[in-house]
This record gives sequence, C-alpha cells and structure tokens, in this order.
Amino acid sequence: MEARTVLVGLLLGEVADAAAPEPTRADLTEAREVVERIARAPLDLEFHKSTAAVRRRSDQPLARPAPDSVADAIQGPVSLASSLSTARFTRLLVWLFMELNGSRPDRDSGALVEIRLDPAGIPLLGALVRAVGPGTGTPAARAEGVLRAVDLARQALPGLPSNTPERARVAKLHAYLLLLADVLAPGIADYGELAPAALEPEAADRADWPVVLELDPGLVPHLDNRTRNFAAEVGLLEGTMASNLDWLLAQRSGDPGYLERAAALLRDVIGSAPEDNPLAATARTVLADVLAHSAANGNHRDAEAALAITRRVSPMSWARCQA
Repeated sequence: MEARTVLVGLLLGEVADAAAPEPTRADLTEAREVVERIARAPLDLEFHKSTAAVRRRSDQPLARPAPDSVADAIQGPVSLASSLSTARFTRLLVWLFMELNGSRPDRDSGALVEIRLDPAGIPLLGALVRAVGPGTGTPAARAEGVLRAVDLARQALPGLPSNTPERARVAKLHAYLLLLADVLAPGIADYGELAPAALEPEAADRADWPVVLELDPGLVPHLDNRTRNFAAEVGLLEGTMASNLDWLLAQRSGDPGYLERAAALLRDVIGSAPEDNPLAATARTVLADVLAHSAANGNHRDAEAALAITRRVSPMSWARCQA
C-alpha cells in the first residue's frame, strides 16, 4: 500500500495496514497541514479527537533531526586514529586534503587502492569527500561543511587520552581540515582553536610509508614515464605534501611545533631520496626556509642549519651574496 493511501486512511479514521510502508516526510508534512485546517473547522468533538491522533503521528517523524552526512563521515577518520600508525594515518590525511581540494567530483578511488593506502581508510575517506568534496557546492558552501567537520573533530579530542598518539592524530585531522576550510574560503578559519602540534618520529616506518610503489614487473614496460616516475617517488611526494601542510599551519598559527614537524618530514624526504632527485633538492630548499623561519623566532641552531643548507642548495647564489 502506498504511503499516501495510508495517510488518507488515517485522515478518514480508518485503521492502517500494519505492513504498509512508512510515510515520506513530504506526505507527513501535508497530512499535518490538512489536520491543522480541520482543527479550525466547526466539526464535532469525536472527529477532532481522531485528527489530533493523526497530528501526533505526523509530528513524531518530523521532529527527528535530518541526516547529518558530515557528522557521519567524520566519524570514520576519527575512528582510524586508534588503529593506524601515525605514518599510515598521515598518508590518508594527505590524500584526503588533496581529494577535498581537488576539482573532480567523479574521481575514481581505484587510484588510492593502487598506491597502497589503508584499505579500511579509503571508503571512510570517500564518505567525507562525498559530503564536502568537489561537486557538493560552491567553495564557500563547502568551506562551511568542512568547518562542521572541524568542529566535530575538535569535540572528539577531550574524550581521548592526553599525550597519546591517537589524540595527536585526531588533532592533526582537525588541523588539516581547518587549513582546508581556509584554502576554500580565505579568512574563515580561526587558528587559535588548534591544539599544540605534537612531535612525531623523524623517520617513518617504510612498511607503513613506502617511498616506492612496488609494481608488477610485467606492467612496467607498458607505463608512460610520468606513471613510472610517480611510482618511484610516491612516498617522497606524500612526505613533501605533508611537510607543506605543516609549514602552512606554522605560518598561520604561529605554533613552532608545526615548524619542527615540517622539518622532520623534510629531513625524512631528503634522507630517502637519491642525491640528484629533484624532490630532494626542493625539500632542501624548503627545509632551509623552515629553519630560517624557526631561527627568526630565536632558534640559533636552526639558523646555522638553514645557512648550511642554503650554501649547499645554491652555491652560486651564496657566492653572489658574499661578493
């Protein structure tokens, strides 16, 4: 029996079929409007009692809150903080940031499977992309949705044990989402609400954060140079992206902890890449900037390190400065 037929039966005082489907929200709203008009009509008391019961029936489902896709989606990444290592969790956050900041609403998640992201994390990441990612509204509207996720991640922090990796991972999720909201709608973020950045091991576990994506040997000859280069550097690209996010957070929040975390990630990239790899050269340049920024805040050791890196990265520029 159709939901609308059920409502007609109720309005006429008939008994509804127990096997009938639940009325839709639109039908319930219409039924309530009909009941309100009947209540104003000069009808007998028994009829008004019958329609009052219909009003109570229609009000109950309408009082239920609408589904909150952002609240449902953010629970996934929060739950992963207790089961993944910091390296695996950070990899997921890097790709989450890139997917949310992308421009392709129809992007296939198969690529994320191929780069060996955590298999449990990919669908949870996808839920948040569907809630506030490309194709879900204007950048300003999406930024509001991301801020909703930011608030929910922040609300989860007090319930986690202090000084634990799990809490630090959720704090990182909160920070990256706050930065994303600011990228989508500049000026919307309040960096004063960030928890202090937690330091992490300088060298990632290569089992959890591989530098090279292992490919089937039979597949390699059929790949173009771009794909082969990506497979050979995926971990370096991810580490560079994570360091850039921490670098931006340091600049916008003023928290030196993000500088230290960015520097640790960059050192890991430099130590994992061949000497002549362009990503290593870029990482050394960015590391010099990070350490120089730290030195400007009074860290003289970082000032010396930045000077040494600058000499190594660009000896011709250094020579010109001394001329």
